[in-house]
Order: sequence, then structure tokens, then C-alpha cells
Amino acid sequence: MITTEQQTNTQTLEQYGLDWTVERKPLFIGEMANQWTHEGTEIKAMPGNEHLPTHYANVHSKTDKVLGVVGKGYQLLQNEELCAIAEAVEHETGNEVIGGGYFRNGKDVYIQLKGHQFTLPGEDEVEGYRLYYNNHAGEKPNYWLNTTNRIYCQNTLNAAIGNRTQEAITIRHTGSMLERIEDAIITLKQSDSLAKEFRAVCAEL
Repeated sequence: MITTEQQTNTQTLEQYGLDWTVERKPLFIGEMANQWTHEGTEIKAMPGNEHLPTHYANVHSKTDKVLGVVGKGYQLLQNEELCAIAEAVEHETGNEVIGGGYFRNGKDVYIQLKGHQFTLPGEDEVEGYRLYYNNHAGEKPNYWLNTTNRIYCQNTLNAAIGNRTQEAITIRHTGSMLERIEDAIITLKQSDSLAKEFRAVCAEL
């Protein structure tokens, strides 16, 4: 049986091209060998029988592309899980999912929600967004943050992450990841309540 929340989650994943998973596959030590082709000699790595127990390959389930090589302690956060977290916060705060997608063949994935709009005295209106970022290559942790950047491309994503404040939540792909996620959801809901209070104060100025 599929619930309404599951249907919403599935629709979001399909809409933004995130309806795939990351598979953790073993690595084997091989040797370089010459393979003759019609075009000439091509150097290829020949699979060996010796398993490398300390590392694994993160592989895109649809394209079979290797997204990154990670240590055995690396904890996966699937696209479906990232989407469920974003929509759980949306359910509590009323923020709408307005964007999502991936870059670099799936190494970088994100979900973006519409945040609050602020109008400060003598200033223009400022659009706020909430960004949920995950990296499947083992290069970066998860970053969940408030930003004024609307994500359209790799450059805007890099800018949002690069300009993150100390209030941004960082969650590493370690054994304590799930506990940190639970704490982060509580923090995000609390920060949203504070943002609403601040917005109300600004409106009275």
C-alpha cells in the first residue's frame, strides 16, 4: 500500500530526476593489460581476484557510473531519504519544495524549499530558500542551510554552499549520521519558528 506521503515523495524524485539509488559495490585489485581492438591497442584494467576490503565504489543504479570510491565506514544517504527529510520539514513548516536535481552525473544532489521572504526597513524584499545538499562521491558531507541563492546550475550550488553561515548544518557520512539527522530536523523546525517571529518583528518596524 502506498501512502499519500510516499506518493508525494515518488513524484518529487521523478520530477527532478532523482529516482535512482546509489549501490555500494566491492573493489578488486587488477593489473593493467593491453587489449587489441580494431582501432589499435587500448590499455584497460583487468579485474583481479584480490578483494580490497577497505574501500567500496558508489555506483549510480541507472547509469552504472562510478560516483566515487569511499571507505568501508561511509554511510549512504539515498536520494529518497534526502527527499523524505525535506518533505518532512515542509510538512511541519509549510515550506514548498521548488527545486531539485543533480550535477556531475549524480555526484551532487539537492532538494530546495522556498523559505521566508523578508522586507527590512529601507531595503528591498529578500527571498529566502532552504537547501538540502548531499554528495555521493565521498568528497563532501551533507549541508542543510538557509540561502538566498536559487539553484539553477553547478555554479549557483557552489555559491550557496561556499557562502554558508555558521548556522548551516553539516552531517558527515559516518556511523552517527542517522542520529545527527534526527537532531538536525528538530533544529530546522526551531529555526523556522524563529524566522517567523523575526519576520513579524520586521513587519512592525
